[in-house]
Amino acid sequence: MTRVVLTILLLVLMGSVASMQAGQVQVLPVQGNVYMLAGAGANIAVQVGQDAVMVVDTNEAAMSDQVLAAIKTITPLPIRYIINTSGDPDHI
Repeated sequence: MTRVVLTILLLVLMGSVASMQAGQVQVLPVQGNVYMLAGAGANIAVQVGQDAVMVVDTNEAAMSDQVLAAIKTITPLPIRYIINTSGDPDHI
């Protein structure tokens, strides 16, 4: 049952990403205090803690203003941790 739910969620998210305009960053709630930022480039994971934010894969430098604005719609807390899973430009 869990695989079915995850598959459906993945398909819905892929459809949401495909329907977005280029350059737009969309905030998608995942579960609890975890969000996915989707839009221009690689997806970004954001986890909001009690006093700070962790970001996984920060995307290209050209997208930094849009990414920061999207994170500020989630929380005013500061970004304290950044994890980049690759050295590719769309991850850093």
